Amino acid sequence: MSAEPAYSATGTMIHKAPVHTKLAEGGTSISLGFPVCEVTEWVGEEQASTVADLLCRGEQVDALREALAACYWALQQAQEDLSAFEAGTRTKRSVSTSSAITAALSRIPDIQIKGAA
Repeated sequence: MSAEPAYSATGTMIHKAPVHTKLAEGGTSISLGFPVCEVTEWVGEEQASTVADLLCRGEQVDALREALAACYWALQQAQEDLSAFEAGTRTKRSVSTSSAITAALSRIPDIQIKGAA
């Protein structure tokens, strides 16, 4: 995976970066990059990078959903553990709720947006 962002701005043009995909056969497939859109003079060059950042964040939605689903699962497990403890039928789990939540939260992508306060 490239360190290059998926979308970038050059002046008022927003570009999609090429995507490098590792193939099972051992090669790499590379899609071509292309211009996506051009912001108007009214928006300006300074905000074009913000538009590119927002497009990048849009591609991270699936990773965020997966991380939130993992957090939800860990919290359900914690509630089941608490209910079992209160009922006196507590059993030991192999994965602690705290470590499951920490692992889920670590999968949330960095969603800092340039220029945001």
